[in-house]
Amino acid sequence: MSHSSFNPDCPHCGCGCTCPCCCQGATGATGATGATGVTGATGPAGGFLPAYLTACNTTEAIIPINHHGAAIPMHDNVMQHGLTTLGNSIKVHTSGIYLVNYELHLTAQIPLDLYLTKNGVLVSQSKICAPVGESDFSHGFLADFKTGDILSLMIYGVGINTDACLREGVGAIINFVQVGYQHHC
Repeated sequence: MSHSSFNPDCPHCGCGCTCPCCCQGATGATGATGATGVTGATGPAGGFLPAYLTACNTTEAIIPINHHGAAIPMHDNVMQHGLTTLGNSIKVHTSGIYLVNYELHLTAQIPLDLYLTKNGVLVSQSKICAPVGESDFSHGFLADFKTGDILSLMIYGVGINTDACLREGVGAIINFVQVGYQHHC
């Protein structure tokens, strides 16, 4: 043993003592590694960043409608992840189940149908029929979309060929939020 320092208050210092307050021995060899502990509980699943899109038409756009229908342009104030706007349509980049909400605000009441198409085909749960004429429309539904699908919000004149004029401000808005995954083979 050796003295690490002299402690004048210790009666053993300077006498070759084994006092723990002032004397230390050489460091010993490292001991064997102990057994592995119990595995902890599984943590929460990794983050799920859903695909989303919100887009609107803030101009007082005039949309000619007839029995063929017309796509409503949604290119203003776009926020998106997993979907993109393509002029009058939206492209899906992330397959899944989506909650879709849309609104349309016109300057005049006209009889029309309003609906979403997927690759040119009506998404049945998206359709609103207003044969007596209305000027404000709002609808929400769930739908399954695949990567590559092209979506359009369509306005269709019921028995008339006319122009629909969107209100200034937010004349039309559409929102998509992915709420789940759908596995496609």
